[in-house]
Amino acid sequence: MTREKAKRNQEIKVEPAFVDSTEQEMYEAVAAAINTYHNVVERVRAANVVSLLSEMVERDESWVTYEGGPDIPEPPALPTLTSLSPNTAVAGAPDDIVMSAIGTGFTSASIIVFNGFTEPTTFVSDTEVTTGVKPSIFVVPAVCPVEVHTGTTVSGPVDFTFTEALPEEEESSRKSSKKGKDK
Repeated sequence: MTREKAKRNQEIKVEPAFVDSTEQEMYEAVAAAINTYHNVVERVRAANVVSLLSEMVERDESWVTYEGGPDIPEPPALPTLTSLSPNTAVAGAPDDIVMSAIGTGFTSASIIVFNGFTEPTTFVSDTEVTTGVKPSIFVVPAVCPVEVHTGTTVSGPVDFTFTEALPEEEESSRKSSKKGKDK
């Protein structure tokens, strides 16, 4: 193939047949973007750009060029954490619990960070994610910050509190009084 023929195959020749001024503006914007790079943009790739923009006009979608490209999509909503359920547990308790983080802007990529540690997270909805909490690993009362991370965005922290276990005498006294009430 000769050099001249190869160059001719890369050039784009579009016969304009405009429906309205919007379509003409689109053609001119695409032509300006392609003209700048007509020696480096493959014919098929440039034709795909023209086709895509034509489809947008047909669907009456708005379009704006950004250095020759389409609009930049809106970033996803930032995750916000408003509450935890439950938000407390007894330090040293043997049973694990499932904690729900309630808020907004959660995705399947959202991760719960409990006291600075990334936890296995289950996505429930855009307003709820869950993880397991092990009170048995805390032997003293503590307040632990909880955050939800989605990509590089981080929610504000909400505190989870581990309370002190009741002394055994108080616990057995409480159980006896409950049995008396149940009768």
